[in-house]
Amino acid sequence: MKIIQKSAWLIGAAILALSSPKSFGQAKSFAAGDLTYTQNFDGMGTTGTAYPTGWAGSSSTGTAITTLTVTTGSANSGTMYNVGSAGAIDRALGTLASNSVTPYFGASFQNTTGSLITDIAWTGVMEQWRTGSSSTANETVAFEYSFDATSVTTGTWTAATGMDLVEKQTGSTSSGLLDGNQAANKTAISASVSGLGWANNGTLWIRWKDVNDTGNDGIYAIDDFSMTVTPAAAACTPTQLALKSITVASPTVGQTFNITVESQTGTGVACAVGSDLNVTLSTNLGSIVGTNTATISNGSTSATFTGISLTQAGLATLTATGASFTNATQSVTVQEAASQLVFGSVPSSGTATNMVSTFTVTAKRTDNSTDNTYGGNVTISKASGPGTLDGTLTKTASSGVATFNDITFSAAGTYTLLATATSVAGTVTSTNIVISVAPTMTEAFVPQYWGMQNVITPMAIGLRISNLQANTTYDIRLGLDTLGSANTSFGAGSIWSGSAYGATNPSFTTDASGNSGLFWVYLRTSGNARFKAGRFVTIRAAVAINGNTMPGTPMFVGANQIQLLDISASASTASTADDGAFVKVNNYLNDYAGQYVMIYNNTAGTGRPLYVHQNQTSTDDNGSQGSLPTDIATIWDNAGVTGDFAGVVPIGINNPNGVRRVEVRNAAGAIIYALTDADGIWPNGTATGSLIRRQVGAIAASCNNPSNFAAILGASAIKLTWDAGSYNAIEVQWKAASTSVWYGANPTGTAVAYRIINLVPNTKYNFRLRCRCIAGDVNANWDTLSATTLSTPTCSPISPVIVTPGGTGARFDWSSYTTNTYI
Repeated sequence: MKIIQKSAWLIGAAILALSSPKSFGQAKSFAAGDLTYTQNFDGMGTTGTAYPTGWAGSSSTGTAITTLTVTTGSANSGTMYNVGSAGAIDRALGTLASNSVTPYFGASFQNTTGSLITDIAWTGVMEQWRTGSSSTANETVAFEYSFDATSVTTGTWTAATGMDLVEKQTGSTSSGLLDGNQAANKTAISASVSGLGWANNGTLWIRWKDVNDTGNDGIYAIDDFSMTVTPAAAACTPTQLALKSITVASPTVGQTFNITVESQTGTGVACAVGSDLNVTLSTNLGSIVGTNTATISNGSTSATFTGISLTQAGLATLTATGASFTNATQSVTVQEAASQLVFGSVPSSGTATNMVSTFTVTAKRTDNSTDNTYGGNVTISKASGPGTLDGTLTKTASSGVATFNDITFSAAGTYTLLATATSVAGTVTSTNIVISVAPTMTEAFVPQYWGMQNVITPMAIGLRISNLQANTTYDIRLGLDTLGSANTSFGAGSIWSGSAYGATNPSFTTDASGNSGLFWVYLRTSGNARFKAGRFVTIRAAVAINGNTMPGTPMFVGANQIQLLDISASASTASTADDGAFVKVNNYLNDYAGQYVMIYNNTAGTGRPLYVHQNQTSTDDNGSQGSLPTDIATIWDNAGVTGDFAGVVPIGINNPNGVRRVEVRNAAGAIIYALTDADGIWPNGTATGSLIRRQVGAIAASCNNPSNFAAILGASAIKLTWDAGSYNAIEVQWKAASTSVWYGANPTGTAVAYRIINLVPNTKYNFRLRCRCIAGDVNANWDTLSATTLSTPTCSPISPVIVTPGGTGARFDWSSYTTNTYI
């Protein structure tokens, strides 16, 4: 027995009588063509206490429950409820049973269709808005219907259990509110009945019947209710046939289609035959291919001629005949079938092993219109050409068109294609397709190591691209992406455009063979996360003829991996395996400004260089970078001494040999100078195999060239002079400015002058000097000067006189003459 609060509505309830159906009105009167009723109960409003039209409630004892109580599920009295979330327009009609009130509720409906209603289908949603307190009593509010009831408590009732309101939260042991709109608290319900005899003008009642279960009951509500009725078919007599529902309005010759024949009354209403009726279909134009007979079975209204086709183009009249029935006719325009194939959008060119642009083969009639009913298979093959054809070579036409979008040719040459198709006579050959060798990228000079994210580091890369159009200027887009990333990404990194990093793409011009030759591009890292220390990146590149649209994805993906070194002020990773340092080359490369310098960890210069960039003054300008050591940033900013070079190198286990070769190449890639050191400990004492993270290791000669290199001029001789220093020797070389042959001598390290004789008067000469250090190395930089010898003297000394004769010699004196200087 439940302990439930008693509500004020009980006062006087005993004096209320159950109202008749008319006092409530009908929920709906079903009429012909209006056979569905829906109710979502939202019309009750957020505070409404009235039932929807045609609905009523009562206690099981027959006492009417005339008003609804509004609740969110918090109420616990036995009655009928307008239930929903506070203030929400979405409402439902609910019941809660107690020991004093056990609600019944429902609605009445009338049949005004003019026919017997034989079938009814109901749907709705059960919503539970309050839990019951018993886990053993699974509560059910039963659904029933009646044809003789006058209220929800009178008459004979039949159950339709599919519409029962069944408890969802069966495990609950306490009573409390729920949100019935939550999926866990509601259930879609439905039921249907057939073979009924709901007479025209008769009334049907439906109801839900609550029961008082053990403990405190829950609140169960109906929402989104729907009821659909089906009247019985009226008696009829079929007298004529009709053709309808042709599946192809204008079929092509040979194209299959279906068409339905229907038995009808004389007024054109479908009407079932009383016995099997055999129907024959014929045409006045050509003939029908397929089964042209069909049977309308006893009790049915139609039959279908399936998979038939017509043999002749034109306006055909189809005729359906059946015994004792008026014939049916339908005109059908029969189109000519495709009789030829036509290539469309055939590419004029392509590259070997790459897919050519999409092209089509279309099935057309003799008037050149497309047979959009054609759906056969179209096959292409090689008609001529040196290689093989690959891709999907057979495609099914759609609306007469077969599209080929993955075709490749294996080798360069001129090709034509042949197309054939099922049920289309003849073949067609395409126009010429000229296939060239696919462009290839060669990574001539790619360093093994680079800088990292936010430590902006430049590098040079030497590339060659072949198999392009001859004598054509191309733009190149180039970036780097992490190893294993999709080949559709260009990645990141800034490329030098010729005037700035990242502005526009640089260009190159191909030769008569369509090859770029060696060209150099300059890249630098950025703040992009791809450039985190320790990662490996590869080149991603594409080219386009200058002024054309650049491809959106890379044409080339490099094979050489570049590791990003940890060279930030504070270590960015815990690992030491990605640590890097800097090297700076002084005194050796002054004569090679603008050339390409490569650093190797072996004296032979084999394998890929550790690092590559252009020697100062370089083409690119890295700009001022506070994240770099000052002297390194100065060189990369082109603000240092011409000929200085800076680079990054790995340290520790990645580079135990250190730097053992500094190699200089010209723009064409030819070696023009190299320095080597067998143990990586350079003459100035820098041990490049022992560098620590971010250290700047200087590679320099152990001595500097002497200062104040000058020349004292004569007509056929010149004396070169310089300041004294500590050297093993001095190298002196000279040549006429108009020639390329140098002559030389090696004065001792203590010499401060050297006289060159047998020169040609009034001739320009070039002179150069460098030192050989005591440590055995040579300063690679020449100090240079140019001078022109004096003209041939046209004077003689004045009055030479022997002042002091002697047996083995004599001293001469003469008057001074200052026109020329003698050396």
